[in-house]
This record gives sequence, C-alpha cells and structure tokens, in this order.
Amino acid sequence: MSTAIPETNYAIKAANKYFEDLQLPMPPIPLDLIDKMYIFQADVFGTRREAPLIYDSAAFLKEAISGPVESYLLVGYGGHGINSRAMHYYCVTEKIALFYQLFDGLSEPEEDPRGHIDAAFYGIDLLIKAIDESHNNGLVPSGQRLFVVESDFYGRGWGWIKDYPGKIDPSEWHTKEPVALAALYDIPSPKTAND
Repeated sequence: MSTAIPETNYAIKAANKYFEDLQLPMPPIPLDLIDKMYIFQADVFGTRREAPLIYDSAAFLKEAISGPVESYLLVGYGGHGINSRAMHYYCVTEKIALFYQLFDGLSEPEEDPRGHIDAAFYGIDLLIKAIDESHNNGLVPSGQRLFVVESDFYGRGWGWIKDYPGKIDPSEWHTKEPVALAALYDIPSPKTAND
C-alpha cells in the first residue's frame, strides 16, 4: 500500500498483526503519520490521543469542516452491537479528508466483507497517492481539500471544500458512485494538466 512499515514502531506492528489476523491488508498510512501511530484501543489504531467515539463518523466530518485540526489517522472497528460493527478509516491532512465506515458483516457467515474492505483500502491508497502528486505539482488551489465520505450507514459523497465553511454546500457535493473512483478522476494530475 502506501509505504513500508518501520520495524521500530510497536503500534504499527500490533496493527499489522491485528489486520493480518482478520485476513485484511494493512490500511494505507500517509508517510508523515507513520511515526506517530499508537494503539488507541484494542481494535483501534491511530495518531490521536483524544477523539470522538470512532463510530461517530458525523462528529469527525463536522470537526474537519469547522476548523483546522492536526493531521491524523484513526483506523479500526467500532459499533453498537454485532449488527452495527464497522471498519472505520478516518484520515485528515491539509490535502485530503477521508471518512470510511464499512459494515463488517463478519457475524453473517454468508456475507464476507473482506473483499469490500480490501477494495476500499486499495481505493484509499490510490486517493492518497494521487492527491500527494497533485499537490506536489501545484495543481490544487491553496486552502482546498478533497473530502471523501463512504459510509455503509450514512451515505456517500465527495467534494472539494475550501477553508472551513462549517457545513457542506450541497451544490459542491457529489454522490456519483463509486464515490472513491469518481473523486480519484477529479483529482488534477500532471498528465491531464498538460492536455
């Protein structure tokens, strides 16, 4: 995915083992956050010491559109019982804000969510790499961030949000699915900038 895992980071090793035991790939970790990872809870890993409950994706989204927050990553399971547990992946940087909440369904033997979660992690990795390349080439206007929301419980959407408006402008919010792929195609790249 995004990078090699440093052998010196205990939290990274624990997270790697945790996801390996679930037969899932290690989620993408932006390079600048790798050395800041720690074990947040038994099944949640991240770079924040204090945060809303991981299941409250709306609180994380509201926080990111309301004012500056230090870059962070939180990833792991959370929920209110066996039928609402979900894999969560929240990553907020000055370039991108990703909020994924994917129903795990592991309690339902006929519904194995691993392919869905694996595909989501792959899409996240592509988004992080594409946004980094776009920013490194000066193709994204200052103060603008790509927001992507993929929740199996609360809906999906994506859009470019400038500064901190406190709310999402519906005219700037897109819901074409697959959301991650549509957002990926909208990221300016050096190839399309030269066409």
